[in-house]
Amino acid sequence: MAEFNPQVQPLDTRFKDWSSVTPAPNIVADTSKGTMLETIGKGIAGFTKIADDFMQQKVKNEATANVDALNDITIRTLEAATQPQSVVPQPAQTSTGTKIADPSLLDSSTQDIPDAIEGGLKRAGVLALQLV
Repeated sequence: MAEFNPQVQPLDTRFKDWSSVTPAPNIVADTSKGTMLETIGKGIAGFTKIADDFMQQKVKNEATANVDALNDITIRTLEAATQPQSVVPQPAQTSTGTKIADPSLLDSSTQDIPDAIEGGLKRAGVLALQLV
């Protein structure tokens, strides 16, 4: 029969501290995914800012162009309305090219301006120059 005498290792006394927490050696958490996601977020934010700036500038340019076009039309209309217009009718012409009547509103047999009126106008001119 075999001999019953097993060889037993001596007991380790550390088994008493099996529930204690041992500090981990300076282990740093893996932040590569966080850094990657942060970079992607910054890239998307930058892209959307560029797209937003582009759209705002485009809308501003289109609005300015349309307002400028309306402004030019309005200015041309106002300039045309303020241009002096001929209210004296032109003399009618016959088919041979001769004038029928003189467009002047005065008689052709007009007299010269009376001397008293001419003197008054000259005096008014002198007084106006003295006031200036």
